[in-house]
Amino acid sequence: MSLLRNPIMLGLAVFLMASAALAQTRTPVQSKWDKVNLGLVGVSAAHTPDGNVVFWSGDETKKPYAGTGTRNTLFTIFNGTAASGVSRQEVGTQFYGQGQALDADGKLSVVGGHPRSNMFGYFDGDTFVLAPSNERLNRGRFLSSLVTLSTGDLFVLGGNRGYDPIEKKGATQSFGEIHSPGQAWSERVRLTWFIKDAPLATAEMTKDRTNNPWLFAMAGPEHVFYAGPSKDMKRLFLNNNGRIYSTVARGTSDAAHGSAVMYRPGEILVTGGVPKYSDGNQNASAAAYTIKFDIGVHSTRNRDVTVTKLDAGKSPTARAFHNSVVLPDGNVLIVGGSSKGKLYDDRNAVHKTEIWNPADGSIKTLRDLPTKRTYESTALLLPDARVIVAGGGYCGTCEGYTATPHTDADILTPPYLLTSTGAVAARPEFSMAPTEARAGSHITVRMGTNQDSAPVAAKFSLVRMSSTSHGVNTDQRWLEIKEFGRLNPRSMARDFDLTLPTRAEGLIPGNHMLFALDDKGVPSVARIINIK
Repeated sequence: MSLLRNPIMLGLAVFLMASAALAQTRTPVQSKWDKVNLGLVGVSAAHTPDGNVVFWSGDETKKPYAGTGTRNTLFTIFNGTAASGVSRQEVGTQFYGQGQALDADGKLSVVGGHPRSNMFGYFDGDTFVLAPSNERLNRGRFLSSLVTLSTGDLFVLGGNRGYDPIEKKGATQSFGEIHSPGQAWSERVRLTWFIKDAPLATAEMTKDRTNNPWLFAMAGPEHVFYAGPSKDMKRLFLNNNGRIYSTVARGTSDAAHGSAVMYRPGEILVTGGVPKYSDGNQNASAAAYTIKFDIGVHSTRNRDVTVTKLDAGKSPTARAFHNSVVLPDGNVLIVGGSSKGKLYDDRNAVHKTEIWNPADGSIKTLRDLPTKRTYESTALLLPDARVIVAGGGYCGTCEGYTATPHTDADILTPPYLLTSTGAVAARPEFSMAPTEARAGSHITVRMGTNQDSAPVAAKFSLVRMSSTSHGVNTDQRWLEIKEFGRLNPRSMARDFDLTLPTRAEGLIPGNHMLFALDDKGVPSVARIINIK
């Protein structure tokens, strides 16, 4: 019987179609975007120790590869309101395709760069300081990743010796290098699972596991989790002559240009990506996975790592070249990217902005990102709990690509900072907090007095300050402060005693943003605290 002859079935069909249309066009949750001029394409970004953000690119404001002989890089610093203006500094190479991480002191450490540099140094205030020649890398690296270990040491992995990541002369860097402050880089870690000296034209990025690996520091000394972009994840025990142990595979496909973020200690969200690094005809994947393991257990057993593929209804929009940012409430913002895997192309930009909630797996859709942020875009959480998104289109129309260089940034005011009517929400306020502390110690913070109209803090969290480039951020992680209590509850002061997480709980040394949240999830402006 046809639908036209069955009024009940016809009515049901109309209802289902209307419901589907409503679901696709439902109004995004309350949020707001603002724009600020940077003066350069923010290909890379990092927090400075005082809470500002430094953006940098190669030696030109709108395209890479100003020349293989150049030794300059462009910088600008965003102070929460405006950028400082573009400055060019001599750094020994271009900061393009470099590895970077925030060290235990909160400084931005940088290694490698274009072309295949062995440079090492750090950004101090608004100036880059080149390390002494005896502290340079043993090997030149282009498109590597750097991570700060639980010991405070630095570990670099990946990259290639070639200028072009897919040229035939390129070769993977199977040697990982470790650095302690004031010492030379040590090459005692050789990771034999990297394909060595294979032409990258026949072994694409994710298949030879060479460039921009997703590295996460574990609780044990010199213990690292490799989450991708290869689907074949591994645990690395660097203090044991580079012992490598395979874990379960993450799905059936590699995820070049995907995104990985540690949203809880020992819990990683992986979203999107494409199977090959440079095949522009590939559609971005909608697959998303959670990876969970006991961060404090040094085990090689597969059952200690659990991989779960998110249901299609709870999976973010398909995209590559995007960024994931963990927020003060522990949710994850997913922003930018492209629905295709084509480098330097913004014709397939994804504007949808989403927040994933780990508690129930739900996704909220925010107002669309105003600007096309595709390959080489960046996103960082600001201390005021907003998110700044920059970069994309760096090459413009060079080499036959189709993109527009975006020398500005978009700043998101997330839903937790707004009321249902769009007004600015009242926030908890710190009036006192320490500037440094040790992992596992007790600290006292003050949230004002009972006469204040600011909401009372209901919970606290730490978000490690971070750096990002080419969609890789090895720094950021979210930790809940589970133990806290009011001091002198009968007094007028709102003093809280907080017990900081320990190393075994995933607290890595370095600068963290301490947030207080009220019972509605509205976060304070962060206080920056250096964890020793």
